[in-house]
Amino acid sequence: MRRMRAASRRLLVLVACLIILQIAGCAGRSGTPGGNLDWIELSGQGTSGGTKVSPVTKADGSRFKIAVVDIDPDGYTSKLYTGLFEGMKSEGWIEYDEMPFTYEEIDLKGIVDWLAAQDLGPYIEFSGDCFYYLAYDGEDAVRESLKAKVESGEVDLIIAAGTWPARVAIEFSDKVPVVAYPLGDAVTSGIVKAYDYSGVPNVWAQTDPTKYQRQMRVFHEVYNFTDTGTVFYDEAISGYKDYKASCDELGINFRTVRVDPLPSNPTDADLEAFNNNFLDACRQLVREGIDSFLLTSDMIKNDDVFAEFMRIFDGAGIPVFVQTGDWVARGCLLTVSTYDAKELGLFVANAIGQILNGAKPEEVLQEYVSTPYLILNMDSAKKLGIMPPFEMLISCEKIYTSENSSEGAA
Repeated sequence: MRRMRAASRRLLVLVACLIILQIAGCAGRSGTPGGNLDWIELSGQGTSGGTKVSPVTKADGSRFKIAVVDIDPDGYTSKLYTGLFEGMKSEGWIEYDEMPFTYEEIDLKGIVDWLAAQDLGPYIEFSGDCFYYLAYDGEDAVRESLKAKVESGEVDLIIAAGTWPARVAIEFSDKVPVVAYPLGDAVTSGIVKAYDYSGVPNVWAQTDPTKYQRQMRVFHEVYNFTDTGTVFYDEAISGYKDYKASCDELGINFRTVRVDPLPSNPTDADLEAFNNNFLDACRQLVREGIDSFLLTSDMIKNDDVFAEFMRIFDGAGIPVFVQTGDWVARGCLLTVSTYDAKELGLFVANAIGQILNGAKPEEVLQEYVSTPYLILNMDSAKKLGIMPPFEMLISCEKIYTSENSSEGAA
């Protein structure tokens, strides 16, 4: 199906979804919202960034060299970083015509490799040799490579795409600036000391201290659960503290199972053990009687695990909400994105610009409350007997149905 322009496609999907729901007669199940749901306001405000700065070269007239550290290929990260690169282009730091692909068609390494092959202008350069996937390359190997490149002057700034990459990157913050995003909770994870300004020399990490509380409120409005559960391996990455606080406020029982994380250089046996522990923990929560599940970041490692994961919850008739990632397209019910890729990308690009102009990273504002948007799987909603309110459908950036699930509605 050919992709339509965003506005017209959203309208068509909304109309189709409303017709489907009317035909199906989807009234809310007992204990879940139906057609009379009062939609809540999603607090959030985007901002284009801080002090406007002009692009500059290094003191010797050469380009700044940027390294990127990620965890593994993920479409969600590709989307966010496409926003960053577009933001850097908008701010005048890099030049290129138009990317010959969408973020859905290529991973972040592919985007960086493409940028490295372009003439981006006089200010910034990327290199495929300075891009790392921790899960593939191994933490120790990444650390050794970064150490050599930083010491030889081949890297002037490190961008870390996630909490794990940030923990590795800040080991070099005594020599080069570190910019980290997206993170679960940069303060709880110890990457920075505060939400507004980092308080850590040469480190900047984008923060949004209430994003997960806002998420939980929306999830609860859509499906009035009373006993939710989640599985995680790291409290900071999972947003445990904020979800727990929100559940306490809403009177929701919040069940959790913590599993051991993967080692820094996992073997196939380590990965198999992690996957089995995760799935066993999901089954345990179902046996305990949860009526909803929250899928947190970096728990699903491959397609086979996801397929078994969905069998567990589909079989029990339990909706799955998503913290981050593209899992709604594949059967989970709903996510509330805490990031607007375009506006957040511009905000981060502005922060990078200030740093390259000589500002201390710890003195550059890092708190950004993004305008939220929703992604809904209508087939899952129908199967669960949920009738999303019209206000919610209007708020959705994407609505997936069996007819467009491979591509989504934009």
